[in-house]
Amino acid sequence: MRFSEPIAGNWLDEDNNFQILGVTNATGITQTTSLYFDGQADHYAASQASRELAITDLTIDMLIKPAEKNREMILFAHGNEEYSFTFSLTADNRLKLTTESDGSHKEYLSKQMDELSANDFTRVIMSYELFENKIHFYAGTKDITDNDFIGWILQDEAAPLRFGAGLKGENPFHGNMMEVRLWTKALSPAEIANTHLRRLTGYEHGLLAYYPLSESKGNTMDDLASGATLAAKGLSWTNPQGISLATNGNKVRLQPTLFSRTEAEDYTFMCWFRSDNASSDKISLFGTAMGDSVTMQLALHEDIIRFTAGDVDQFASADLTDGNWHHCVLVISKTYNSGTLYIDNRLILMFPTIGIGALAGTSVWMADGLEGNIDDVCLFEQARQSGRKGTTVAHRRPHATSRQEQLCACPRPRTAHQPAVQLDLSGIRTAHQLSRRSRARSTNARCTSQCAMWRTSTATACRRLSCGPSMRTSTASSGANAPCRS
Repeated sequence: MRFSEPIAGNWLDEDNNFQILGVTNATGITQTTSLYFDGQADHYAASQASRELAITDLTIDMLIKPAEKNREMILFAHGNEEYSFTFSLTADNRLKLTTESDGSHKEYLSKQMDELSANDFTRVIMSYELFENKIHFYAGTKDITDNDFIGWILQDEAAPLRFGAGLKGENPFHGNMMEVRLWTKALSPAEIANTHLRRLTGYEHGLLAYYPLSESKGNTMDDLASGATLAAKGLSWTNPQGISLATNGNKVRLQPTLFSRTEAEDYTFMCWFRSDNASSDKISLFGTAMGDSVTMQLALHEDIIRFTAGDVDQFASADLTDGNWHHCVLVISKTYNSGTLYIDNRLILMFPTIGIGALAGTSVWMADGLEGNIDDVCLFEQARQSGRKGTTVAHRRPHATSRQEQLCACPRPRTAHQPAVQLDLSGIRTAHQLSRRSRARSTNARCTSQCAMWRTSTATACRRLSCGPSMRTSTASSGANAPCRS
């Protein structure tokens, strides 16, 4: 098929009634970073913008992991003192919709669910059909509706979206929550099955609000559907344990042919790092050299981050040796004569790129002098910019993959039964760390024969530093400088 107009929001236009259906790559949800509610009455999350949930179908859809039993807990609330409704989990494991309208109190219950797991997330859904005047409850993809008729219509009242407690702080939720979606349609069983345990793009038809709740830090959570940011009050993050590359100050060498760009080409360098160094230590996060002459370097020293390349020497204050994870993105746009440096999604430096030569050298390295950990070291062959939907510059994005657009290189150590990648890992170990990212990493699942391959074709070379303890075996048995070809 060939279309003559851009497709936005999965639709050509409303009149054509033509929907594009499909499943994107790498959308599976694992039990990763989630938002933790401690069960306190004044601890909840609320949108900074008000929403009108009126004269429309509605679906409230989320993943929850309760930490408490035998108590009613409100998951979602909307309205004011005159008109309101709440979606909650009852003490006997039912889903409940409660409405308040002109002093009239009504409750609608689902069938009783199986006991919710304390270790796994459960998807819970309430869908409302306006013109049919029906309500449906789902646990996972199973319809647990008891009585679908409802004598209630949403009121035309604008109010913030509130998660984790009632409007007066009653029945606060205790547990974890993630993948929260609000739809202006009643999801069908087929749509529920199609979106089950899958991440969304934010452009799905009828999606009013989408909060993955995977930021892993901070007090604000992005709405990837329409920008109604959530603000957390008294909440915290649950970050699963993960694997990264632990360094002890030794230089990690990269393959120069992969990490190279000509003088006229744009590029974006990206990495995660955590430093236990003293601020007086000299750290080279990323650098290139031609022989003994350093041609480009991104370095830390005395609470200063410094970028040098050719005639350019730029620096800014930044306390990055605090033991916490930080996300670093260096964007070089020769096309627009613009260079930018982001730390944790915050613009630190902006400078012209005239005078910056090629990204090339006989040696390329990272983490020289770093006492800590590194992860997700990637080079893109374009100048990537931050955007509303969380592009590469956004700190909450998941790992880059080999399918990521314009990805040049992203190294990751090989498994024990494969030759080692061209990384000099002498004196470096792999360590379990408290992950700052939005997913758990399964060492066994990810250390497959494909996960650590280098792709040296014109497409991409993408691998992460997350293959676990087997890295020590691979470097010891095959040699750190063994050549690698896909």
